[in-house]
Amino acid sequence: MKLGLRPLYRFAVLVLVAIVVLEANYWTLLPKLKITNNMIRLLWLIMLFVPLIFSVFRMKFIRPHLIWILFLGFVLINNAQFAHGKSNESYEFFLCVMVFFVCTYDPEWTKKAPAVILIIGLPNLIATILFYVNSGLYETFIARTYKEYQNGTFNGLYGYRAGLAGHYSHNGTYLAIVMIVLFCILFCVKISKPKKIIVIGAALAAIYAIFMTTKRAHLLFGGAVVIAIYYIANRESMSRKMTRTLLIVGGVASMGGMIIELVPAISQTLDRLSKAGSDGASQYRFKMWDYALSHVFEKPFFGHGWFSFTFNQEIANVDGAANGTHNVYVQMLYDIGIIGFVVAVSALLITFIITMRSLIAIKKSNPDYLLAISVSLAVQLFFILYGFTGNFLYDSSFLFYAAAVAISFGIKANLPKILAGSKTKTEGGPVGPTLPIRNHV
Repeated sequence: MKLGLRPLYRFAVLVLVAIVVLEANYWTLLPKLKITNNMIRLLWLIMLFVPLIFSVFRMKFIRPHLIWILFLGFVLINNAQFAHGKSNESYEFFLCVMVFFVCTYDPEWTKKAPAVILIIGLPNLIATILFYVNSGLYETFIARTYKEYQNGTFNGLYGYRAGLAGHYSHNGTYLAIVMIVLFCILFCVKISKPKKIIVIGAALAAIYAIFMTTKRAHLLFGGAVVIAIYYIANRESMSRKMTRTLLIVGGVASMGGMIIELVPAISQTLDRLSKAGSDGASQYRFKMWDYALSHVFEKPFFGHGWFSFTFNQEIANVDGAANGTHNVYVQMLYDIGIIGFVVAVSALLITFIITMRSLIAIKKSNPDYLLAISVSLAVQLFFILYGFTGNFLYDSSFLFYAAAVAISFGIKANLPKILAGSKTKTEGGPVGPTLPIRNHV
């Protein structure tokens, strides 16, 4: 009976994670398609309960769960969003922490999670490219969905920047996630040459699409994550990695001028990069950071309340302030004070560290889970870096991070069994299908 329920549990958790990732990608588009938040929340609740039944309520508690419960307390107990009659993002946070518990019974589902993240995100990449090639297609899309041009598209002139998203910054996030998963596949999985060519092509298309959004942070942090994962997860020798890195950097640099001339969107992004810190967007951020930090010691220990900065009328006249400080660490200091900040950063770092340790152990012994744990680490790292210029804990992009944490916790809670399974393979015992690992890029 117990064995018969495991496949059902794995499928149910995978569906739950798919729902999380689907909302992460299309939270602004779904309501336009008559899929309301209430419908999505009901589906979440159902799919949180179903895996519990199939696992006979045998969830596994790991120590990082405790720090996330403490963090959740700071989110829910003193919450300015609730006081203003809103709850969506805070409720999402609560549901995501529940997912962290539900996902721990059996780790097998994590192997398919990267494919789910990629498949759900690919329409964003495809739409961005198609809208760039055919602006009429973009106009048709807008007429049937949003009914107005998204922010950052200059009234539709650059409609491809936002793609299917409600904001061009959101599209940059979605494209960065797709790019990260594609490169993790290249670094961690042995695939046939035709499939390898397809994955490389898709990865390059993702890079190109991110350039077209003109989003600096997504390009820089996404690129840094790809490089980091190449060195952490790939099983080549260090000298081979260094050689390949130098060849790629040299090739890109030598062809840089020609590429910029051929693709104007790239030059626009490079121009924005050169103005980082001095343009209007940077100056607005500096104003918000200065305001938040200068008011931390009004309530230094527990802060003004989760989402307080967003609803602060004194700073409301600054462009973008309604979306937060655009630095999640600064905003947490203002919202939940020094104690809450320590708890929150501890949750992020502890989760990252246990993911890194799991990756190192799996890389040495059991390749079956290498892709899943690499994707988890890469997505976490992207958002930890992006947090310095974004508010991922306060908006629906947190759902991507939550999916990555669920993968990590699902593996960590079962790591002894996963590593024992690798020993069984070495000894010639019965095992399930394996995921062969590349020996070279």
